[in-house]
Amino acid sequence: LNPTLEGLLADGLSVADFLPSALLVSLIENFEASTDEATPRISLFNTVISRARKLDHFRGEHSTPPDIAELMIQLASQNGESVCDLACGEGGLLSSASLSLQSRGSKSIQLVGYDIDEGALRIARSRFFLQNVAADIRLSASLRVPHQELPQADIVLLDPPLGLKSWGDADIYLDERWRFGAPPRTNADLAWMQLAIQCLAKNGVAVVGASPRTASNQNGREAEIRRAMLEEGVIKAVIQLPSRMRAETSIPVYLWVLQPPRLGADRVMLIDASTLGTASRSQHTFDSADISRIAQALQGFEAGKVEDEEIVQIVGIREIIENDAVLEPKRYRPISEVDIEDVHRRTEELRAKLSDAAGDTVGVVEQVLVSRKGKGDATSTSTCSLEEVAEIHLGTRGAELDADEGTPMIGDRGVSADGVSQPRNTKRGAASRQVVHIQEKDVVVALRGYAGKSPFGTRQEGEQLLKVFQSSDDAGISILATGDHEGAVLHRGYALIRPIGDEVTGTWIYLWTQSSQFSDQVSRTTTGVTMPILKSRALRELAIPIPTAEQLAEAEQLLGRFDDALERVAELQSDLTNLRALDVELLIAHDAGTE
Repeated sequence: LNPTLEGLLADGLSVADFLPSALLVSLIENFEASTDEATPRISLFNTVISRARKLDHFRGEHSTPPDIAELMIQLASQNGESVCDLACGEGGLLSSASLSLQSRGSKSIQLVGYDIDEGALRIARSRFFLQNVAADIRLSASLRVPHQELPQADIVLLDPPLGLKSWGDADIYLDERWRFGAPPRTNADLAWMQLAIQCLAKNGVAVVGASPRTASNQNGREAEIRRAMLEEGVIKAVIQLPSRMRAETSIPVYLWVLQPPRLGADRVMLIDASTLGTASRSQHTFDSADISRIAQALQGFEAGKVEDEEIVQIVGIREIIENDAVLEPKRYRPISEVDIEDVHRRTEELRAKLSDAAGDTVGVVEQVLVSRKGKGDATSTSTCSLEEVAEIHLGTRGAELDADEGTPMIGDRGVSADGVSQPRNTKRGAASRQVVHIQEKDVVVALRGYAGKSPFGTRQEGEQLLKVFQSSDDAGISILATGDHEGAVLHRGYALIRPIGDEVTGTWIYLWTQSSQFSDQVSRTTTGVTMPILKSRALRELAIPIPTAEQLAEAEQLLGRFDDALERVAELQSDLTNLRALDVELLIAHDAGTE
């Protein structure tokens, strides 16, 4: 037996007798062949994990986005030999911290991680095994570990589940470990923070992720605990990040920088980083400049300097306590005087930009309007039923999406980008229908009128993962899935259409669903008056025209032209909104100046 492999392989693979020797040898040989010097094993491992995470948005709860991980490491910027993560998940945060310390010259690094998810820990152990890094990864609920048994570390990095409810029992809630007060059972954030502080060595530093309410809730125990933490000087800084930095939730993360109790501490640094970074349709990200800007602000504060006043507020602890111990950065932002000359300058610049942008937008729209001129009216002469050229999968009942605390689980086989996956167990028994994971270029069609519903499953009750239909009053409304949708789970009342072969493409099917040929067929086959329903059998039998190669190419160009025009119009609308805000600012500032 190899002790370094203990707990790494799934049951059935950890004992060679359970796997045919020929298959085992083949697996090892294929892995060796695919990992040479040009493609290191850890690189391949990270690629696989990244691909799996993209296909399954719900895996995000076991991992920290790379930009948040790098920011946390830089906020904990100090030389040390030991790192602890009390909710390490797949081990990415611990691994990144280890590499960072190695780059600074640390030699004998000690890594300790806890988690309750055996599958996530197996990935973590695999990661460290491939990196040839020793790490003590423990399958245990750190919130239940007796405080005297917790490790001591120079750095504690902790990105736990946000706002975890019902996190303990009476014995845990009443435990003597809660130096600053017993956290409420409705939110474990302050429990994680107190554990992180208990794990700190004498001059250690902890960086802990938390939900917004933990910084601002003014009622009950949370405010009392914050007040006690402030009085003992354990809070060094609080940083508000933008929303949607995690793919699986839109809730903004707050990072708390903590230290052991310190007499004489009288100030806290609050950073509003909510406007930094780059936003896409599904996720907000930081680049290296954003991360460095926040980290340097903290380093300046530690050196007794106040830098980057645009995002930084240094607030006295007494003032914070007088404001119900609220640690929301925006609460303490001073009201700034309006620089009228600067507003005038920005207004004129925006007007000039709008003038140019309007001309560009009109040009793009005109290209769209004339794009069909001069083209023949020839159409496809052959048709076939939709099921002959595409797979059709139906969405799953909402209740089945909530199995295993929100992670979609299936009792039969699941459809993914890599084919059919193996059976998985559920806590609620076998699902009656396959759970379908969205791929880019899939077409999603509403089968019935679900006004305001999302075609994609939810991570937990009341929180929509993605919402693309603002309303679905009638059956037949469709969308073309993008990379932002990939890995989401199709909800009941929707069907997914995925082309097979090369006769049609996702774009062609989508444009067909936007045409009168599709809507006329749908109107003849739907049932019901108040809530029309397109039955799956009828959808499968709809006649779709088979395009020529030229028409397939033109379909891609047509969609690209319209998308470009819509993007230009959206930019123009955004600039007009900004211009209105500047004109309002000038108006109000002028009136205030004449009083």
